[in-house]
Amino acid sequence: MAKIISIANQKGGVGKTTTTYNLAAAKAKKAAAPILMIDLDPQYSLTEYCKMVHDASEYNGMSTCKLFQREIDPLDCCFEVEPLAEKYDLFIVPSTQDLAVTGLSLYNNKELVKVFKGKLEKLKEYFSYIFIDCPPALDMLLTSALFASDEVVITTKPERLSCAGLKLITGTIASVQDEKNELNNTRLKVSGVIATMHRSVSREHNEYTVQLASDYNLLGIVPQSTMVTKEVEHGLPVVIAHGTCKAAKAYTDIANKL
Repeated sequence: MAKIISIANQKGGVGKTTTTYNLAAAKAKKAAAPILMIDLDPQYSLTEYCKMVHDASEYNGMSTCKLFQREIDPLDCCFEVEPLAEKYDLFIVPSTQDLAVTGLSLYNNKELVKVFKGKLEKLKEYFSYIFIDCPPALDMLLTSALFASDEVVITTKPERLSCAGLKLITGTIASVQDEKNELNNTRLKVSGVIATMHRSVSREHNEYTVQLASDYNLLGIVPQSTMVTKEVEHGLPVVIAHGTCKAAKAYTDIANKL
């Protein structure tokens, strides 16, 4: 049975998508069973990172939106990540901008959040890990991810504004963990925090990294590196394209902790 891990932060630009792809790819290099990523962001960045055209006819409309529909087999929504297909069993449920509409509908129909969880429970039978790339918002899509997950990893840049916002995401996580909440997940565990895009020459980054290590379980520090984005146009994560660079090693070390 798979472990479901959400990569979350309501703030954009803190490396959630890059982290999702690299942790999943790092696991795919060693896992005996396939790995799955779910793009739960209406901006579909992970989908594009994997070189998928989000609304291509070949996918028959089978996107993350369908995981909120009772009559759909969730396996029909899973597609191979083509840039890595020759060597690794890595799959993705792609997203589309229509997910924004789906997300709004969840406020009036919370039963669909439970449908989503049920679909992921079925997918757990076929994958060893399921990583969810969460949207940069404190919304019902994020709640859906947390409601269905076993663990959550928070990404943040080691800067004042990014770190200040951690109280918001941890508060949302706590509300889902609360058994009094209608959509509660008392088994949800916060695995820890990843400091992304760290610049060792920055005094601010170094100070906030120390603070993160003091206040949270700091899973790792990913240095800022051109290697991380160098192969994005080819759909390759740094752990595959440049596995010996510092950023790749950092992601690999973090993946080993999960």
